[in-house]
Amino acid sequence: MSALNIFPTPSRLVPTSARLPFLNMRATCGFPSPAEDFMGEEQDLAELCIRNPPATFFAQAEGDSMRGFGIEAGDMLIIDRSIDAKHGDICLVLLDGGLTVKQLRMSKTSVALVSGHPTHPPIILGEEQELQVWGVVTWSFKKQLRR
Repeated sequence: MSALNIFPTPSRLVPTSARLPFLNMRATCGFPSPAEDFMGEEQDLAELCIRNPPATFFAQAEGDSMRGFGIEAGDMLIIDRSIDAKHGDICLVLLDGGLTVKQLRMSKTSVALVSGHPTHPPIILGEEQELQVWGVVTWSFKKQLRR
C-alpha cells in the first residue's frame, strides 16, 4: 500500500486566497504563441481547488501504486472530508489501521480498493476488515516536472 505524509494542523494549511494571473486561452503543446496578448482576469487558486476549506487538507503521495490514475510519489493531494465517497472516487482511506489512497469500487455484493498499477492487485474487503473513508481526493498537483 502507498504511504502518505499527512501535514499537521490541516485547517491552517488551506490558503484563504491565492490569486494568480490566468492565461485566457488554452496552453497549446504544439506551436508557440505570444501569451501576453491573452492575459485575462486573475483566478483564485484556493477558490478553484477548495470547495469547503474547513473540511479540506493536503497530503503528499508516496509510492507508485496510483500511477495509472495520474498520482505519483511526491504529488500533493487535496482531500475533502465533506464529500460523500461514491463508486469510482479516488479516496484516502483508513484500512486495518493504515492510510492509503485508492479508487473506491462498490457493487451490491462487495467493496474493492483499486490501485492504478498492474503489480498492485485490488484489495477486496472482507467482512472482518474495517474501512473508513477519510476523504475524497479532489486535486493532485505534481511537485515538479519530470525530466
